[in-house]
Formats: sequence, structure tokens, C-alpha cells
Amino acid sequence: MYNNSMIKKAAFLVRVTLSITILLFGMYFALTKRHYDTQYNKIASFDNIEAIGLCGIDVIEQRLCFATDNVHSIGICAVNGTKNRVGSFNISLLDNDKTIWEQKVEAKDMELQKIVWFTIKQLVEPQKEYTIRIAVEHLEGSLYIGGISRDKNAKGVTDKVIRNGEELDMSLVVETVARARLGFKTRLLIAIWSVILAIYIMGFEKLFKNRTRGVITAFITADLLAVSAYFGFGINFELYWNWLIFVGILFAFAMAAVMHGILLLKKCEKAELYFMISSIVFGIAFSIILPPFSAPDEDFHFVEAYRLSNAIMGWPINDEHGYVYVRECDSGDWEAGRHPDGKYTADMVKRLVEGDGVVSEEMVASNASRNGALSIVMYIPQAIGITIGRLLHLNYARVVFLGRWMNLITFVLITAFAIRLIPSGKWTFFAICQIPIVMEIVSSYSYDVLVLAGMLLFVAHLANICRNDNKITKKQIFAMLAIIGVLVNLKPVYIPLAALVFVIPDEKISDSRRKSAICKTVAVLISVLTFIFVYKYNVMSMVSISENAKPNADGAAEISGAMAFAESYNYDISDAMEFAESHNYDISDADLKRLKDIAFMRENPFDIVESCMGLLLTNVDEFILSMFGSYLGWYHIRIPIYVAILAMLLLYLGYTEDGANAVRLIGLKGKTWTACMMAASMLAIFLSMYIFNTMPSIKLVSGVQGRYLIPVLMVIPLFLKDRNGCTGKKEVIVMLSLLIQIVSVLDICRKVWG
Repeated sequence: MYNNSMIKKAAFLVRVTLSITILLFGMYFALTKRHYDTQYNKIASFDNIEAIGLCGIDVIEQRLCFATDNVHSIGICAVNGTKNRVGSFNISLLDNDKTIWEQKVEAKDMELQKIVWFTIKQLVEPQKEYTIRIAVEHLEGSLYIGGISRDKNAKGVTDKVIRNGEELDMSLVVETVARARLGFKTRLLIAIWSVILAIYIMGFEKLFKNRTRGVITAFITADLLAVSAYFGFGINFELYWNWLIFVGILFAFAMAAVMHGILLLKKCEKAELYFMISSIVFGIAFSIILPPFSAPDEDFHFVEAYRLSNAIMGWPINDEHGYVYVRECDSGDWEAGRHPDGKYTADMVKRLVEGDGVVSEEMVASNASRNGALSIVMYIPQAIGITIGRLLHLNYARVVFLGRWMNLITFVLITAFAIRLIPSGKWTFFAICQIPIVMEIVSSYSYDVLVLAGMLLFVAHLANICRNDNKITKKQIFAMLAIIGVLVNLKPVYIPLAALVFVIPDEKISDSRRKSAICKTVAVLISVLTFIFVYKYNVMSMVSISENAKPNADGAAEISGAMAFAESYNYDISDAMEFAESHNYDISDADLKRLKDIAFMRENPFDIVESCMGLLLTNVDEFILSMFGSYLGWYHIRIPIYVAILAMLLLYLGYTEDGANAVRLIGLKGKTWTACMMAASMLAIFLSMYIFNTMPSIKLVSGVQGRYLIPVLMVIPLFLKDRNGCTGKKEVIVMLSLLIQIVSVLDICRKVWG
């Protein structure tokens, strides 16, 4: 009988043999110059096909060149012909006057309205011109060959067709099939996967030694498959800088995977460390592949941050017409980034890396004059980044990216502290921050960065107070008031969430329930008062960051006060109308009222119910998908739906992981109150869009975006219950987040560079 030692040696020998065989075959296909790839060169369109007559002793010649050196087949098309056509013609391929292939074709064998293929199997010189000749040998009746304009023909057909020495105003419909060597990307992937398979075979026990290693290996394999698929088939690298960007992104992927893997293998339990790695690596990646001004309203946020930067530096803020002053080198068409393409992305990154471009310190008036009644706090991080770039005399691209990255750093620091602070809910917070739309927002100039980070910090501080066995300290009270005071000024629709202070147990504030209730009420009143000070009296408002402006030549006045508040929330405020006598009137199909107001709502009390129900019935699927990141970059980029589904799964896994070791933060009454405040905040979001964006004739709330509800999701940890145990899903959560981010980045690259 064979002993265990002999079996192990035999198994090892088999594995070594199999690994070497895979490596040899892989390297053979990666390095060989043989032709293994069939390529089709088809015409661009079959629209506007014309007929080229062929009869008697006609000769048709068409010049063309081939992309590869091994032509397999040539196809031509007969579009019409007489029923009694009888005879034959010769089709040949000529190199100058030398015939390298020829075939006799019976006219009756030409099937009409279809490409007929002729096998030639000839080696040629790529990009050298050859001639396709069709010469009638004997033909009774007529046969018509397909012709088309050159711009709609196959690649390589650049000349017009010649019939009997006369040039026609079209080219011959001709398609080719070639046998090509494997492309560089394909050969590289074959070599890489040969090595990976060999490693898997030889190191199977090490890679899958335990659950943690098995999960890491499985998810990294999925990531490699995704990279291979997009690299091989989905991304265009015509621009050199896009190739460099992609290499840098792959390096970032590798670093994130290595750092996550090390922390998991060391059994690190600190969710904030995983968050910081993921957010910094992928935040920078998002900021590069979704270039400046591609995020929603980012051009407006950039101008506001620049306005605040002027005030910080003591420079003139705006001209007499309200247009914001910027450095001459920073002025330009900021809306170009709304629809980013490969060229724009490559140009911005090139200017970022090389620092090229003229740096002019001369201040000029920009083409932007909007000034919303928003809290100054919203733009402090971005303005600091712009100011640092200007003080260092950096070029336009570096100033713009520095403002973005300062926003990202602010989010990472505040959120990492919030994750560390909250007693239960760390992995829920981590999962929410991995939603692709969140990564896009925090890597842009969006003021939602402080909204998201502030809400996380608020919930974490609230949960920490509820969990602590001791009474609340003065330091905690002041911290809570400061957070609430700033948070509600960022987005008024989240004011109901400030009332979550009522879930704090009374005994933690005072032995007297009356005093506790007064303290909580004062906290909410402070939040309401700070909102009034900012939005009505312009205290610490961006409206105050403005110099006096007169109406410009077109009659456009300075936007301030209530009008600026309306502008910042997408009010459509028409300019003053003028009467002018005219003989032609363009009467538009206008509503009774352009937008809703209190009088309209009083007269139509059920209209908001119908409009909200219309939104839920028609767009609830897109609404949910957009909340989990299916739409990016001004919502013109849609990543695969399964990525949004994976983000939902990640949130569920994070919540269950927290639930396995959770401690109850609040009781049933507190959870009920929390649910009511979440509903109230959602209603405020719908109501604001109903009033500001929805036409009265449309029974559908317009303008609601899924990202508006992400701050509401952050209250979820308050619903955790007391449990003991561990789900062991931490490894899955971390690696699934890595997969979501990698697939998202790759798909954005495919959309932008494709």
C-alpha cells in the first residue's frame, strides 16, 4: 500500500507538472507571432447604398489597404441584376500590376443584397495600397455591384472606384476578414493569468488556509477578473496620458488591496482604518477620472469657494456687475467638465503632473456672478485649498485639484473620528461611505461633503451620549450644540434630524424631566435660530462675501437675500419683463403659476400627495438606484445596476456585522421618534423640490435625487439592538467594498475614455 508520504510527493509532482505546463502554454501564446485572432473590417453603414453597373466588358477597380499582414477573405455585394444574367467575371487582388490572387465567379452565384465572401488567404504588407479588380469575362444581362460614400465604407477604402478608367463619385462596397496576431493587451493578460493560475495551483493551501485568506483571495481574484475584462475589451487608450492614468489607477488598486489584506490578516478591528485607506485611495481615483466640474453643480461650488478665497486673501471679490474675480489663468469654460471625455481628462491630469501653463496673478472678472445665501462653513475646506494653491503660485489644474483634495481630506478626518466615536454602527458608517455617489461627492467641490461628514459626526456623538452610563458633560453639550448649529445651516431639509436630541434619556441630562426637556428644546431652538440668522439675516452667509454690485448692461441685478436663497435651491426667477411692440408673438404653453407657493398649496391641498405618489409610482426604482450610486458625473454616467445592488448588500452586511456585537442605544420610544424624524426629513426634501422645481400642471415631484436621502441613512445605527456574538462578515465587507470601488472606477474609465 502507498503511504501518505508517497501520495503527497505524487500530488506535489502533479501540481508542479501542471503549473509548468500552464506557464509554458501561456508564455507560448503570449510570445508567439502566429495569427490566432480573426478581425472583421466592415463598412460603417448600409445607408445610401448605390449601384455600380457591370455588363459587357466592364472593368471595376478599387484601391484599398489592409490593417494586418494576413488577409483571409474579401467580401463584395451585388445589389441588383437582370433575371437573365448569364456569364462570369474575374475578381482579383493586384499588387501594382502583379496578380497575387484571382478567382472566376459565375454571375448567377452572386446573391443579391448580401455580402458574398471570397477566400484568398494572402500575406500582404500592412498599410500598402492594393487594387481589387472585377473584370467581366462574358456577361449577358446586367449585374449591379454595391457602392457607397467613402466615409461610410470600411477602413482602408480611401479612394473612389474606377470603372473603365473613369472615376465615379463613390467607392466599392468591400469588406475584409483578416487573421491577426494576438494584441498586446491580450498577450499581456494571457501571461498574467498563466502566472496567477500557476500560483493558485502551487499555493492553494496557503491562499485558502483559513476563512480570512479565502475571502481575500476570492475577492482579489474577482477584482483581477474585472480589471482584465475592462482592460482587454472596454477601455480605449488612444491618448498616451490616459494610459498613464490607468497604470496609476491599477497601482492604487494594488496598494488598497495590499493594505486591506494586511489589516485583515492581522485581525485589525478598527473600521476607521479601513475607511481611511479606501476613501483616500479611491477618492483621489474618482477625482482624477471624473475631472473637475463633472460633479453636480461643481462649477457653481468652485466659484463660491473662489469668492471666499478672495475674501481670505484680502483681494477684490467681484466687479461692479457681480462677476467674481479670478486669476487670469484660472478663468475659462468651467462647464466643459460637465460632459468629460478622454481628452479633457488627460489634459487636466497632464497639467496637474507637469505643472505647465502660464501662471498669471492678474485678477480678471469671470463669467460667473451667482451668489447663493448659503453658510460660509460649506466652502471653508475648498477655499483653503484654493488659497494655498494661489499662495504657492500653482497653475490652474493644481489649484483646482488642491481645492478638491482639501474637501476630501476634511471628509476623511471628520468621518474617521465619527467612526471611532460611535459605540455601535462602525461598519454601517463604513458601508455608507463606500457608495459610489458618496465617493464622487467627497472628491469634488460639492458642499455636501460637510453635510455627509457632519451628519455622521452628529449621529456618532448622539449614540456615544446614549451609550455612556454617566451623565452628559458640559463639553458634550457644547459639542452637540455646535454640531447641530452648523449642520442645520448646511441643508435646511435636515432640520428635523436635529430633533433627535430628544432620544437622549432624560436622566443623562438632569434628574428633573422638566429640565431635560427644556435643554433639548433649547438645542432645537438654537438650530432653528442659527438657520434664520444665516438665511434671513445673512449672518455667516456667502451673501456677505460680496462687494457692492450695480446692475450690468443687460439689466441683471445682484442676487442676494431671498433671491440668492432661491437661486441656491434651483428657483427659476425670471428677469424683469419688458413690453415691446411686435408683429410676431411666440406664445409658450405656460402654467397658471411657474412654481408652487403657499396660496397654491392652500387652494390645492391634495396636490402634494398626488405629486409624491406620482414620483414613487413612476421613478422609485431609479430613485433607489441613484441613491446607491448608479448615476455619476452630472448623471450622464451610469455604472452597472449590479454595482448599486452590491452597495445595498454591503450596507446590509455592515448593519448585521454591527448588530452582532451591538448594544442598545435607545428604547422603543426613541426608535419611534427617530423613524418619525427620518420621515419628516424625507418629507422636507420632497416638499422643497415640490415647491421649487415642480410645475403645477405636473403631478410628479421633479428634481428629487437619491443622494439627498443618504444623510437620512446615517441614522440607521440608532436602531441596533442588544446582541452578543460575531457574524464573521468583516472580511467580506472590506473586500466587497474593494470590489465595488474597483468596478465603479473601471466602468467610469470605460464611459469617459470609450
